[in-house]
Amino acid sequence: GVRTVLNDRARFGSVIGVVADLVDTDRSDADAVEAALGDLLELVVIDDPAQLASHAETALSLRVRVAFATNAPLGGARTSAPGALAPVAGATPLLELVRVDARIRPLAERLLSGTFVVDTLERAVDLARTQLAGCRIATRSGGLVDERGRVIANASARADAAAGGFLARRAELAELNARSNALATQVAALEEESIQLEVESKAAQAAARAANQALADARRSALDATHQTERTE
Repeated sequence: GVRTVLNDRARFGSVIGVVADLVDTDRSDADAVEAALGDLLELVVIDDPAQLASHAETALSLRVRVAFATNAPLGGARTSAPGALAPVAGATPLLELVRVDARIRPLAERLLSGTFVVDTLERAVDLARTQLAGCRIATRSGGLVDERGRVIANASARADAAAGGFLARRAELAELNARSNALATQVAALEEESIQLEVESKAAQAAARAANQALADARRSALDATHQTERTE
């Protein structure tokens, strides 16, 4: 459904993109971020709030299941996590772990401000009962305690193409590309060094030949001088 919308610009002209394509993270955080985002990875963001209902109606007519949102909140929508939350030891706000496309920054801040990442499900459950009650808490291994109190194992494991390990694969690909680029730079530097050494080697060989020739000339001159001295005596 999501790809149908993304590929039909004629009917869905206000679409910016899907959240899965508009956020990024490091490989080490990918499982936690995917668990924390969940279905939000499939959320289609549009730039014109006036088109929200009409785009949804069009999707209905096409019989595709798609969720839409805009940067501007609806009148009754909650705009932040419950209450003013003080920093919690060991709980990292999700917004600190993701890189968000500037075009959807207001939406991301609204949707993710009450989402955190911790190390273990035990810690997540404990915080869900206390300091982070009503928040969404993911773990680095891909578990999740959601805002409704559900404890979900492998929340980042999705079967659909839009979100199934997408961030992890993209982060891994980025790391591989970075490594490949670094190796290519290293190879180019070594090739340049090799060429320089070859040039220096040829120059050194030429200098050595010149020095040998000069030595030979000097020896001949010394020998001639010796012979001339002997003849003179």
